Amino acid sequence: MSGRRRGRTRRTRSRPGTAARLAVVAGLVLVVLSVLAPPAGANYARVEAAAGCDRVVTWQASASVEGSDAERTNERVVVEYRAAGSEAPWRPAGPEGTFEPANDFAFGGTIELADGVDAVELRVMPLVSWGPDRDGDDPGDPRFATARVPAGCAAAPLVASQSLDCAAGAVSVSTRNAGEQPVRAQVLVDDVAVRTLEVPPNGRQDLVVPVLAGRATQVAVRAGDFVVSDQVQAADCAPDGARAVVLERCDAPMGRLVVLASGAGEPTRTEVTVRGSTVVDTEVAAGSVLQRTLDVPAEALPVEVRLDDQVGAAGSAGGCDGPIAGLLSCGTAAALPTCDLSATRPAAVEAPPPPPPPMQVDRGDVLPSTGPAQRGVGLALGGLLLFGGGGALALRDRRRPVPSALAGVLAPYRQRWWDDT
Repeated sequence: MSGRRRGRTRRTRSRPGTAARLAVVAGLVLVVLSVLAPPAGANYARVEAAAGCDRVVTWQASASVEGSDAERTNERVVVEYRAAGSEAPWRPAGPEGTFEPANDFAFGGTIELADGVDAVELRVMPLVSWGPDRDGDDPGDPRFATARVPAGCAAAPLVASQSLDCAAGAVSVSTRNAGEQPVRAQVLVDDVAVRTLEVPPNGRQDLVVPVLAGRATQVAVRAGDFVVSDQVQAADCAPDGARAVVLERCDAPMGRLVVLASGAGEPTRTEVTVRGSTVVDTEVAAGSVLQRTLDVPAEALPVEVRLDDQVGAAGSAGGCDGPIAGLLSCGTAAALPTCDLSATRPAAVEAPPPPPPPMQVDRGDVLPSTGPAQRGVGLALGGLLLFGGGGALALRDRRRPVPSALAGVLAPYRQRWWDDT
């Protein structure tokens, strides 16, 4: 019996539960990825949206990033919306758009919410097959997004809106106070405060914020800790040649002025002059943006930005007053305004007045001319005075005794004789 026991082979028991659990987890992951991931090579559209306290919904539709430029192109795309949670018919959120390389496969728009509607649902749908010849993938299913007015807007009396002008390179920020107390509205650019607006009760304040065309710039309006409006501006603007702007940063601890310049499609020499002294002299590479922060006193200074010897922005900046928070682009394109150089360059020195003409002196007699009668009267009076005065002096001298030389010599002895006697 003992020999049998020693001859038997011991078997190791395995745990079948561990392998089964791993198989279940792997299978679940594969199923989820298969459901969520789009088919290989298929393109799709997507939409993003956000609402502000101004009850304006800003949305953007874009193509997926997979595939080549031709595969991401779609010539007819529509974005529609309706009140969230309703069965109302879909309405166009804007005109039909396209996905193409010229617009970086994206387009956008805004919707103003109707009274009583605080949230909307949006959907984006390609209407034709993908590809420039419409011979690519099928349009695909629509995709959705929801935009809702922030809950804190009900307690905030401040309402703000933004309007972009690519040609002028500016964002017009409009604030309105619907309450009964004054409100301080802070305007921020790239998370740095550029101006604080005092908005009176039931009043409004507007501000123009310079932005560089083609550069994504975040512009926000804040009342205390509550963000009233927050949008990314100017990213879709196409700059027409080299441009430059100067932005004031009134509440920044350092660097009150920011100079932004773009060389567009070719290298551009950029020169920045502040109060007559050049502080920046460099070259901007093609397609890049120059950003320089200038630490200047809290006062308005003459600033001039030159792009390849052409003025791109000029004026007085840094005082943190006026309707514009800096200097807009000027002078480098036909659509831009003419640069005002009066505040950046010293006034021309006026020429001194010409000296008075030399005085003309009459070379004739200095004495006034007189006639014969006047001359005779003058001679008669002069002769009378001359002879009369001379005669009087002569008579006075004759009446005085002529002093004797001997008497003068004996005078001291005579005085002594009188004293002795």
